[in-house]
Amino acid sequence: MNPLWTLADLVAAAGGRVVGAAGDVGGLSIDSRTLVPGDAFFAIAGVSQDGHAYVGAALAAGAALAVVA
Repeated sequence: MNPLWTLADLVAAAGGRVVGAAGDVGGLSIDSRTLVPGDAFFAIAGVSQDGHAYVGAALAAGAALAVVA
């Protein structure tokens, strides 16, 4: 299966940098409860919840990487 995004492409699109190990991305998720292993987890800060609190859970569930502020 071809990845949805290569790590290099995602980093370039996000204007970010890699900290630690990460891999290519098979999908995208904003919910650590429903992500599929290989997804990129986007930690979005909302009005009542902050996705940054769930980065550990997302990585434990198999996220390829987390996109954080």
